[in-house]
Amino acid sequence: MENGNCKAEECCGNGGCKCGCCSEEEWNLKEELDELAERAWMNVVRKKMEDAIEKESGKKLDKVALIAVEHAMRAWKMMMENGKMEEKEAEEYEKKLDEAMGK
Repeated sequence: MENGNCKAEECCGNGGCKCGCCSEEEWNLKEELDELAERAWMNVVRKKMEDAIEKESGKKLDKVALIAVEHAMRAWKMMMENGKMEEKEAEEYEKKLDEAMGK
């Protein structure tokens, strides 16, 4: 099937339309479900990894996140007041992050 510059055999040769050129009759439910299952699998793996990171480094990451938020809030306030962030503030932020990360 051809639609404009699209040739179905070129873009849909693996059983599923990726370019929108095929009619709905050629929709491949199996392929779509396979892709959905793979994304679900990866989401579960990602969640497990997040849980492992939280268990291993959660307290340290809480400190890092708090430091980053406090810095951003100070930076926004300074930029609103005088249009820039003081170099001293930036250096202090880097020092705090290094300490929180154990450097």
